[in-house]
Amino acid sequence: MGLKDIYEHTRSQVLLMDPLLVITPLAVKIALGAKLKLGFINGSYKISIRDSPLYDQWTRVICMITSWILNSIFKEIVEAFLYSSTARELWCELEERYGESNSPILYQLQRETSSITQGRLMSVIQYYNKLKTLWDELTYLMPMPECVCGSEKAVAEITSFNRLMQFLMALKDIYEHTRSQVLLMDPLLVTTPLAVEIALGAKLKLGFINGSYKISSRDSLFYDQ
Repeated sequence: MGLKDIYEHTRSQVLLMDPLLVITPLAVKIALGAKLKLGFINGSYKISIRDSPLYDQWTRVICMITSWILNSIFKEIVEAFLYSSTARELWCELEERYGESNSPILYQLQRETSSITQGRLMSVIQYYNKLKTLWDELTYLMPMPECVCGSEKAVAEITSFNRLMQFLMALKDIYEHTRSQVLLMDPLLVTTPLAVEIALGAKLKLGFINGSYKISSRDSLFYDQ
């Protein structure tokens, strides 16, 4: 085994620690929020006392939520959490054990984001949507800390500019004019969605040059247009 192989093995070993499905917490929170049951895991709902007429209903909901969470965990590790007494206790234990283990998914997202290109088969919209999804996942897993120094706007502008550059760099060569046009604009005024609109406009005009749009006959209602 060469030195390169050793480093690759070490990198894989570190990234594969704590094999929890990392994207699950967001999906669980969305599902519980939609059913108005998020309070059962974040602690905002207090446990009903045994003498309460709602105790049985409370217990039923707790069991249902606990089951949902258990079903979202890898089967290889789920047995370690079967004896949690409440959904809140189960959620806290999961966060304590695996809350910091976002490295595998972050690595994969960063790698995919840095290597993505529009390619031959992707439209501008498909390419942008793919990038936007990756950016949103990265933001969720690694959010910017709250700023009290007044630089939050500057950081947001830098992030927006970097994303715009990334979008432009991987566009097809046929959008070279669009790329040049956007780069000449004020970087504080242009955004990635605006660049998408410009690229789409260029695509429409390109059809008249490359022959993909057929010439309308003189008798057509659209001939003058």
